[in-house]
Amino acid sequence: MLNVDAQISRLQDWMRDVMLPLWLRQSEHLDSGVSNSELVCEALDERGKPLSAAFHRTLVCARQSFFFLRMAGFVPEALVETLKLRGLAFLDQLLERYADRDHGGFVRSLKPDGSVHDGDKDLYTLAFVVLACAEGHRHTKAARYLDVANGVLTLVDEGFWSPSHGAFHSVMSRDLSSSHVSPAQNPHMHLFEAISALWETSRDSGHAEQLKRLASVVDSCFFDPEIGAVLELPRNDQSVPNRIEPGHQFEWFSLVSERADLLGTSEFTAHIRQAFEAANRRGLDASGCLVPLTKTTGWQTVDASNRIWTQLEWIRALAMDRRSDALADPTVLPAALDALFKTFLREYGWIEMVEGDKVVRSEMPASTPYHFMGCADELRRLAAAQR
Repeated sequence: MLNVDAQISRLQDWMRDVMLPLWLRQSEHLDSGVSNSELVCEALDERGKPLSAAFHRTLVCARQSFFFLRMAGFVPEALVETLKLRGLAFLDQLLERYADRDHGGFVRSLKPDGSVHDGDKDLYTLAFVVLACAEGHRHTKAARYLDVANGVLTLVDEGFWSPSHGAFHSVMSRDLSSSHVSPAQNPHMHLFEAISALWETSRDSGHAEQLKRLASVVDSCFFDPEIGAVLELPRNDQSVPNRIEPGHQFEWFSLVSERADLLGTSEFTAHIRQAFEAANRRGLDASGCLVPLTKTTGWQTVDASNRIWTQLEWIRALAMDRRSDALADPTVLPAALDALFKTFLREYGWIEMVEGDKVVRSEMPASTPYHFMGCADELRRLAAAQR
């Protein structure tokens, strides 16, 4: 465990000393208390300078709020209050600027001048609004955050459901009158994550029931028992070729394992364990240390690029598995962490995407620190369990 302990400490130090200052600098305007004076930065270049953006996404504002609030648990006491205030300021900006006053819910993105860029109702985006509100409530216990989250969930239940698919549409028109994108797995996963976080802070039995119903939807619509994986599209949809993202198998494993207190031992949890094990066997690259983005339903590689989020979600799942299963292979997690350090992390920041020896994306999106937090939380729990 000594090697993993050292790796965990190294990652936490990097997050505190390298990643956090990058985003603190980009959010200094929030210290004035004017939460809507400047929209959230979308991405930084390799020098840590903001890249210009034609629009600013609601989900990025939500993820930055979540990042600062959660990161408060990884910094010295003198910095905790600053991070909480920044996170809550981003959450206030989210609720003030990105809310759709005409049709309810939240728009997808704003132009730099604050006018609506994309007013569609996007399930993926709405899930992160709920997640940010849950985190805000966890820190403040302010009822208004629960009210907003519950309002979004009601809008999703009433406006997104597709009876023909037995799942939620991915994107609806701004007024919810028509579907723009049919159901897909990923928005359901983040909705599951958001409701899980909401239940963790609210302990509302209604949220528990919503989570269980959503688990049933995902199991019946997206899990393919013959393949042993969660598919990206409904398994019965023959209109387009389906696919597997190994990173999502790992992400599902972590999210479902965290809610063992509600889900217990069920067919769904067994299926997610099956998907995790299949992705570990067949979802990695030839080195066994990196995660390709996309596979066919026969586990053949379609997109061999490696994203930092897939590596972080794999590490998170491995840590979760190692904490709960004494028989888990002790060599895999250190190898995955080594690959994270060598492939993605740098003294100035991180590399977002590589393919082989080639850097494909060198910018640092504001949405990525969210993935670090889930990974770091689970690694910290593992380190504490092994002491």
